[in-house]
Amino acid sequence: MQKVLWYTLPADWSIVRRVRFIRQLKSKALAIDPKLAAAYSHLGIAHDQNGEYDKAIEDHSKAIYINADSVGVYYNRGSTYNDMGEYDKAIEDYSKAIAINPKLAVAYSNRGESYAIKGKYDKAIEDYSKAITIDPKLISAYCNRGFAHINKGDFSMAIEDCSKAIAIDPKCADAYVYRGYAYHSNGEYDKAIEDYSKAIAINPKIATAYNNRGIAYRAKGEYEKAATDDGISRSLSQK
Repeated sequence: MQKVLWYTLPADWSIVRRVRFIRQLKSKALAIDPKLAAAYSHLGIAHDQNGEYDKAIEDHSKAIYINADSVGVYYNRGSTYNDMGEYDKAIEDYSKAIAINPKLAVAYSNRGESYAIKGKYDKAIEDYSKAITIDPKLISAYCNRGFAHINKGDFSMAIEDCSKAIAIDPKCADAYVYRGYAYHSNGEYDKAIEDYSKAIAINPKIATAYNNRGIAYRAKGEYEKAATDDGISRSLSQK
């Protein structure tokens, strides 16, 4: 789930350090202007990243109260609601962000994720398609639309979307996992195993890739390989 960030902090900073820094920044900013919406929005993002969702919602809501015309404040609160599992509220906030800026591709993509989690795959696909129309390079929209097609049983469409994601970014592990699952569902076990293996090469800690590859190996009668993958999948899932 992508957040709208107004600046970038060093990648090696811990979450605690990020929160501490942004709290200090907020205090200084609010001392200058108590109605500075961006300060609350930044702190809300930091609280979200730290798993402090209630605090994040409180700060995002303050930012909205100060500046209700800002697309970012609705978008970010929607992302926090999504992280909390409050999908209806997330959809509502993403919709408000879209009303302000109908060209914000990630808002459509993230709203699509919320719809998909609720099992509303047609609406999800519609939103992913809008996101792709706006930003044809938005990898997450292709991957997630592919996954929505899988849930609808449209495996050929899923393969097509995941292949597009891979063409944009050959290091997108999720795209290989999803395409592998689509191949698997079509009975194309060798292609599925190849894709799961590529996902594992990119990210050796994807338990789902090992689990699914194990199932594909078992379908081919390669029980020893299946057992090895099952063990790795269980080990990763317990961490």
